[in-house]
Amino acid sequence: MIRFAAFALFCVLLTSTTTGSAAPESVRRALELGYQADDLYMRGRWSEAYDAYERAEQLVHSPVFVLSMARSKKNAGKLIDALPLYERALREPLDASSPKPFRDAVAAAALERDEVLARIALVRVILKGPDAARATVRIDGRVVAAAAAIPIDPGTHAFAASVADRQVDKTVTLAGGPAEIELDLGAGATAERRGRGSLVPAAVALSVGVVGIGVGAVTGGIAAARASDIDASCREDKHCPRSAAPDIDSAKTVATTSTVSFIAGGVGLAAAVVLFVVRPGGTPRGQGGSCGPWCLRASF
Repeated sequence: MIRFAAFALFCVLLTSTTTGSAAPESVRRALELGYQADDLYMRGRWSEAYDAYERAEQLVHSPVFVLSMARSKKNAGKLIDALPLYERALREPLDASSPKPFRDAVAAAALERDEVLARIALVRVILKGPDAARATVRIDGRVVAAAAAIPIDPGTHAFAASVADRQVDKTVTLAGGPAEIELDLGAGATAERRGRGSLVPAAVALSVGVVGIGVGAVTGGIAAARASDIDASCREDKHCPRSAAPDIDSAKTVATTSTVSFIAGGVGLAAAVVLFVVRPGGTPRGQGGSCGPWCLRASF
């Protein structure tokens, strides 16, 4: 196992002392990051190693740092991301006077790039069934062009195709090399389901309705009882004593409260029914997604 930071030490010192392109402080910091990245790499912490190598490369350029960045991505299983880094190392201008570590790094990049290319899967999605020409194809949630050769990292990936109210899904584990994934939108496709929205609004409306009806029933009963008591204190000609006036006003207030509560309860129950059916927040299955980085990667 090559100690990348030790390699970079020689390269950086040569670069800084022969060209004067790097300040001593930048060289020192780049070397620190190189050793730190090397330690992380040895422990299999690929993402952190990559970040440290990248910061070192930003301070002082070295094809050894670029090669180490590519290897970190490769070991993390991100071959698509590693490939342009290998290509970048291969574009390093070299001549007979270039330091040997520079030339060794570029030679290693050439060999490893070919290995990475062999391991990348080139996938074509073949659509079948009615309206296949109008279908939207997604790989891992990203929209891609059907029948185009799409480079994908080896591993397990989710494929989907949808059109109108039909969708078909397939999970495939890919190795390197070309592959064709067939998605049939015919009889085997499932009807597109609508995402289930929230029931919270319906529950709130139902609670309001139930409470409203309950309050209306109780206050209605109280109003009826008070009206009965008032009638008993009045004469047969419906003339009531002046002392009954407060009871009459109270009975009217309670009766009004009952009426308003029944109306509010009815509205709440009706709203609950509508909200239960509509379920705000639901979205069609498969909605969203964008071409994203796949558009750029299709040229590899």
